[in-house]
Amino acid sequence: MSVSEIQASRKKRNRGYIDGYKPSAKTRALLDQAQDVLDEYRRFWPLTCRQIFYRMVGAHGYDKTEAAYGRLCHHLANARRGKIIPFDAIRDDGVTTWTMDHFDDRDDFLRHVRELGERYTRNKLTAQGVHIEVWCEAAGMSPQLFRVAEPYSVPVYSSGGFDSLTAKKRLANRICAIEKRAIILHLGDYDPSGVSIFDSVAEDVTAFVMADRPHGFVSVEFERVALTREQVQRHDLPTSPAKATDSRFKNWTGGTCQLEALTPDVIASILRTAITRRFDYDQLAVDQSAEEHDRMMISGLLPDGHVWRHDTWVPMTLLDGPLGICLPYDATYRITAQVGAGPVPAPVAEAFRRLAECLADDPGTAGASSTSVEIGPIREELERNPAWVAKAMQYSGAGDLLRNYRRA
Repeated sequence: MSVSEIQASRKKRNRGYIDGYKPSAKTRALLDQAQDVLDEYRRFWPLTCRQIFYRMVGAHGYDKTEAAYGRLCHHLANARRGKIIPFDAIRDDGVTTWTMDHFDDRDDFLRHVRELGERYTRNKLTAQGVHIEVWCEAAGMSPQLFRVAEPYSVPVYSSGGFDSLTAKKRLANRICAIEKRAIILHLGDYDPSGVSIFDSVAEDVTAFVMADRPHGFVSVEFERVALTREQVQRHDLPTSPAKATDSRFKNWTGGTCQLEALTPDVIASILRTAITRRFDYDQLAVDQSAEEHDRMMISGLLPDGHVWRHDTWVPMTLLDGPLGICLPYDATYRITAQVGAGPVPAPVAEAFRRLAECLADDPGTAGASSTSVEIGPIREELERNPAWVAKAMQYSGAGDLLRNYRRA
């Protein structure tokens, strides 16, 4: 193939942004309908192209054919390239990402640790009587399901490889390691292959768990949360005939339906109900309260520092010095930290005891700079001279004990 032929073939597909994108009137009308769907379900972003497609079929009478679906995907892609539809509104990726916990430098790492402390969240499943996981056949729907499951610390997995032997054994191992009853909530298409795979996975994982469980309290239960025949009928979802090429076609009656035919709000409601009806809400309240306390304690252990430079607050690393935090140069600092948390250091407790004994040995108005007595009801006030208190700190030895805790 010549260079000119390569260049010509490249022109057939858009690359990067489409500058000055001007769709035809017919395409513009189609995109307006798609935008209506995106606006309707904005809180569930990103939506999959298939979800937009099914909503347009139900709300706008769009053709329910694979050809029409392909055209819609094409125009949605161009609209995103043309900056008409936000990229974040639609998810169409199947990318697996391996990330690294590497940091630019020490300051970057400490910022990361402080952010972790600020976002600290207690695992709400730990103290529950059951372990729950969500598995979804469509990877693109995982972000939507995660937003429903996250407040309960329920993990969400994409089950594209749900029938993988490795995935099934890992799930069984995880259940055995947690050592309590597990419930796997599954969401997938209503078709012969989807239902058959779900049944076979449930049987396979259960067999592994029963063989490897450390004790009799470990078990696993699989529930097909969506999509079911009853849900297809209740919500009057569009169906298609089962594929004759599917080996399980002979034992299937009725049509098939994809999970994304359910609207995002209905899916969220179904999943939330499946999770919450198994939750101990008293224990959840305890965990939520403890979470706030834990976050406060962690913030105290991870003080946050800024220095005023060039008319703005600049983040800085707080370095430990011999007597506390080291401030490297003359400037205005802002330090956010919790003080007074945790056990009282032994030297501080001993200094308090000595000073209290010293003051008790000198009763009356010794060292007082002012006194007042009020009768009816009787009230006596005594304010001691700071110099006298300082001498008491010195004579009792409390001052020496507190030397390492004094202000710089």
